[in-house]
Amino acid sequence: MQAWTHRLDDYDEERLNGVFAGHQEFLLQGLSPGDTVLVKPNILQEANPERALTTDPRFIHAFVRFLLAHDLRVIVGDIPGNYVPNERLAADFGLEEYAHDERVTVCHLDQYGFRPVYLEHSKSPRPITLPNVLWRSRALFNLPKAKTHSLTLVTGAVKNLFGLTPKAERAGLHMIPSGDEFARCLLDLHAALPVPERIVLDGILGMEGEGPSAGKPRHLRAVIIADDPVLVDWAMCRMMAIDWQLTPLSRVVPVPDSKLVIGDLTPIQPPFRRPRSYLGGAAVGIAATFQRLAGASNRPLPMVDTSTCIRCGICAERCPTGAIKLLPYPQFDRSICVLCYCCHEMCPQQAIVLRHTLHR
Repeated sequence: MQAWTHRLDDYDEERLNGVFAGHQEFLLQGLSPGDTVLVKPNILQEANPERALTTDPRFIHAFVRFLLAHDLRVIVGDIPGNYVPNERLAADFGLEEYAHDERVTVCHLDQYGFRPVYLEHSKSPRPITLPNVLWRSRALFNLPKAKTHSLTLVTGAVKNLFGLTPKAERAGLHMIPSGDEFARCLLDLHAALPVPERIVLDGILGMEGEGPSAGKPRHLRAVIIADDPVLVDWAMCRMMAIDWQLTPLSRVVPVPDSKLVIGDLTPIQPPFRRPRSYLGGAAVGIAATFQRLAGASNRPLPMVDTSTCIRCGICAERCPTGAIKLLPYPQFDRSICVLCYCCHEMCPQQAIVLRHTLHR
């Protein structure tokens, strides 16, 4: 287990390539020319790179270029929460120049079908599967984006693999009753991988506030390379100046050893703003304890801002429990809402807001 941090001010491809090349032996361990590898960025939905909502296309391009320079065959894909047309996927990944290159496949990963895996702590009412393409690859390169998150406080390497699950199964996973159990399930996804995992985190431009889609972009100027997702997320929190003890992950795994991280971990000032809807960020001691005791009854509720809502229906389409109807604006059935915040995460207009209330 090892991680390295690097400080980069921008997405200059030559500087990025220098970072990747400096860890060539680590990144390419066990691989031979001609091997197929899978690159999994974060493409939650289509968005301008300046919003910091997805792994930056320049970052993806630089990393794919690095892999191709070592004669590897590369599959780049995700299963976005919001629909992304096939014909725009290459551009969203910054890989238009490789659209007709036989060494590179750009795709939605669900086109390969799925294979069941065992998750020790899934708590999901349905079996969990992962894309068959994993069993056709020699390694997985996890390319997450450094962001805050309204449900998990931060989203980085650990949560990025949630995007490998089929959309039909995400409903069951979102019904997991607590943040701690959801964190355990996410870690099980990593443990179930049939191939080695390497993480290359894009934290050059991150997101703070109401992430993972409604926050504000902010320069973190960080690239983290590692073989352990928890170590990456811990280092990311440290650099964001976010208290690791506030995350659900901190309650299910030991605190990583800082000696395992080589490089600059200086916390940014002022700290990254945490989501207002995340109670643990309001007051560290009593509030965080109360959140664990009160559970879902004290979590914020999704509500619609009709001044920005365009009634596109995406929130209703993506709701795993069917708790949203357009009448004509979204209305929530609180009796079946599981507070997964998919509506907040997927709304392209940032019209679903999360607010604390005294009543369910």
